[in-house]
Amino acid sequence: MKALFINTTKYSKEEMDKFIQFHSHKYIKKYIIITVIFIIYMLAILINNLIHKRWNFVFVIIAVFAVAYIYFRHINVDKKKENNKKQLEQIFKFSFFDNKVTIKGEKEKSELKYHEFYKIFETKTNFYMYINSEYSLILDKEGFEKGNLEEFRKFIKKKCFLKYRKAYKSGSFSRTNNSSRGD
Repeated sequence: MKALFINTTKYSKEEMDKFIQFHSHKYIKKYIIITVIFIIYMLAILINNLIHKRWNFVFVIIAVFAVAYIYFRHINVDKKKENNKKQLEQIFKFSFFDNKVTIKGEKEKSELKYHEFYKIFETKTNFYMYINSEYSLILDKEGFEKGNLEEFRKFIKKKCFLKYRKAYKSGSFSRTNNSSRGD
């Protein structure tokens, strides 16, 4: 089987920092909203207990731990930087076939079907091809050895129709699957 597109991307510290900044920005609103909801919930329980003179702090403690979990989950970004040091300065070769993509690193080789991707975001310089909500493959737009960017964009939109999103500089995301623009 012959590859339709081949892309080579060097995972450098700069690329990883860009990805971590993108990933953090993408989820920050979600973390803030959930944290605010839990704080309101915690305050409501506390006020209710004070009014009715019930000192049932089990719910308050659960809420405090939930807020702490959400807050410290965001700190997970720093851990991600540490984990990604293992992949720094590695070169990955992505080969896109009609029904799968293969990824070859210096020490590893893996294969994914298109339906296995969680989401795909396109930025000005990269495609972030998420495997799950936390981890992503980074594809440099300038790294195409076979095929070109415009054809690849059409191809990946077709293969991952509901998962593709174009990320704009403002940080907002919109679907462009049915867009008549040339992107």
